Amino acid sequence: MNVIWLDSIDSTNEEMKRRLKHQNSLKNFDAIVANFQTNGKGQREAKWESDYGKNVTFSFYFQPNNLYVVDAFKLNQAVSILISDYLKNLGVKGVQIKWPNDIMVNHKKVCGILIENTLLKNELLHSIIGIGLNVNQSTILSSDNSTSISNEMQEFFYIKVVVEELIDYLYKVQNFIDRPVLLNNRYLDLLLGLNEVRKFSIDGKEIFGVIIGINTDGRLRVLIDRKEQLFEQKKIRFLFE
Repeated sequence: MNVIWLDSIDSTNEEMKRRLKHQNSLKNFDAIVANFQTNGKGQREAKWESDYGKNVTFSFYFQPNNLYVVDAFKLNQAVSILISDYLKNLGVKGVQIKWPNDIMVNHKKVCGILIENTLLKNELLHSIIGIGLNVNQSTILSSDNSTSISNEMQEFFYIKVVVEELIDYLYKVQNFIDRPVLLNNRYLDLLLGLNEVRKFSIDGKEIFGVIIGINTDGRLRVLIDRKEQLFEQKKIRFLFE
């Protein structure tokens, strides 16, 4: 395991891809950390806003054991649970997972996860797990639905310590993947909106529904007008007041 610290880079995920392509030197659990990303990536082609040196922005290299493509969502679940556990251990209250893998605190986003997988036939060969965790940034201009650990705890946190502690948690990712029943139960326990009437946007329309679970391939199960519907990522969006 090696942690590579960089001052500034376009994206830690992209830097990890370059090192894999040109040097092929990454080992399982290696990480690349940046004080600043000039082109940080989020889900849905979004940008990840982060002030210099105030947040955790890093990518984690993972080589799963016998993880098939049909079970790839287990990796999302495991990473989301481990980050949630870390935050709760810090003393952060109101931690939940917004499907598929945003970490929320009292309905505000504190952490985004972007997982990019490389496949070999029907198995995952390796994964680059990009994590952006708001730590000491007090305001996020691009979103009024975001928060930071510092905002929630009214404390200052040392970024290097947070990174090292978080990586220690992520070492357990394979252990969670290997225990699918526990993995699913823990994920549902943390799932925002489970068994609650929530407002969503589907094809540009506001619709009320109730999340009733997750399908085996990671699709969201939502009860709408008493009928269960399955949604892939990007097909449904949470709406917050």
